[in-house]
Amino acid sequence: DLSVPNETVGEQCNRPQDCRGRSWCGPGSLDWPQMCRQAVPGRWRITAVSGEVEEFREDGTPWDEDGNRAPDPMVRFFFPDGQPEDTPIEADNFFPAWNHSFEAHLTPFEFINACVYEADANERLELFRCFSFHGLEVFEIFQEGGQRTWRFNPGEDGGRLNELTLRFE
Repeated sequence: DLSVPNETVGEQCNRPQDCRGRSWCGPGSLDWPQMCRQAVPGRWRITAVSGEVEEFREDGTPWDEDGNRAPDPMVRFFFPDGQPEDTPIEADNFFPAWNHSFEAHLTPFEFINACVYEADANERLELFRCFSFHGLEVFEIFQEGGQRTWRFNPGEDGGRLNELTLRFE
């Protein structure tokens, strides 16, 4: 159980030396500022910041059939409640900068899947890559500054996504 003991949630931190370490508030919470705030489970703002995709499909062909070689990437997030959240499509872009935010309720051990797709003119989706993270990982990323770039090696594992940057607030 990662819930914060009742005696620390909302408790004031009166001595500055007690407020420096995140451990003062207990697991799954932050001292925010000088007061414990339960972080997981909780509501978070997730931003798909940017990405980088491979220049060609795995078979060496261009992404778009319309003669443009650049793909039209988008990110779709899948949550345990079954409601996906999509970024806008970044047309003709190897280096999409979505900067698209939404809010989601995260729990410690439920996984969120982030999948990056090529969206073609016929609204078909071709997968670049999917990966998963959970609420406690989001909490750790937040403690480290709130943003993380995942880097992948498409040549070794077949995905066509080089990197994806997400921010958590």
